Amino acid sequence: MRVFYYAVTSNFGDHMNSWLWPRLIPELLAQKSNDVLIGIGSLIQADVGKLQGNKIVFGTGSGYGPMPLPSEVRDWRVYCVRGPLSARMLGLPAEKAVVDGAWLVDSLPEFRFRDRERRGTVFVPHWTTDLYANWRQPCREAGIRYVSPFLDGAAVLDSIAGAELAIVESLHGAIMADYYRVPWIPVATGERVLSFKWLDFCLSLGLRFRPIHLPITDSIERAIVPAPEDEWSSGVRYMPEAVEADFAEVPRARHTPVSWQYRMKVKAKALARPARTGAWRAINALRETAPLRAAFRPRSQALADLLQAIAQEPSLLSSDSLRERKLEQLTQCLEQFRSDFGVRS
Repeated sequence: MRVFYYAVTSNFGDHMNSWLWPRLIPELLAQKSNDVLIGIGSLIQADVGKLQGNKIVFGTGSGYGPMPLPSEVRDWRVYCVRGPLSARMLGLPAEKAVVDGAWLVDSLPEFRFRDRERRGTVFVPHWTTDLYANWRQPCREAGIRYVSPFLDGAAVLDSIAGAELAIVESLHGAIMADYYRVPWIPVATGERVLSFKWLDFCLSLGLRFRPIHLPITDSIERAIVPAPEDEWSSGVRYMPEAVEADFAEVPRARHTPVSWQYRMKVKAKALARPARTGAWRAINALRETAPLRAAFRPRSQALADLLQAIAQEPSLLSSDSLRERKLEQLTQCLEQFRSDFGVRS
């Protein structure tokens, strides 16, 4: 069996697949078969149908691109999905909507929730924000720990689990904060929020999704994210609430052969990505130099004040009883998965 996930970046949420499944189903991954496990992430879309092999879905979400037809999904083995929106769009019964598969860390003693001392606030940005924006200095000035989503997964989970509050633009930052019983506040840069996947997760836990808007941090970010003047505003501003009715229509894909032009475009982007990422990391290193930090300080202080104000806003956290029920359902799904493939507990 092989695991399919978004491995283009080292974003911790996607890369949980690289260490979580080998601990949970090592016997199955060691076997050569025609089975492909569609793992943690917002992976379900029409193009998944083009993957070679028998599709197995566990704790996965949707939200990017048109969806497959329910008739196509009938041939897939779906144990559970992230939330009710994903289930509905795949034509699945409501009981298949459990929670994001990242909560499977509850099956691993080294990552399982435990009572521990909690201190301070963490800020977990979206991985693109980590590359393009400049939130490190405002976090330092606000006394908030900046947690890059590109850090080792264990380090990210430990930072979240040890916090009193999490300000999160990373969806899996929110998912893991809720698992670790850390109140969390969703924030979003307008260009980088995908409300569908957030609402899907929130609905699975009976929560509302209304993020606080994050403004542009500096002129370097603005150069790549064209924005109106009000994007410089540093006041607390909520974005419109996402509700189920916003996603009543299901976009479906028309299946056409993949053109050679499209394949070339994908390959070109893949080849260019390491250079682009390296360039932005070099820019972020320059942002940390004394001259640019001094030049940025007035804006940084305004953003630090914003972060401190956001930390005073109402936070989200699912109920303990609902969390326990979801974990029981997830464990049952995992046991069924293992049993179906001949793995004894």
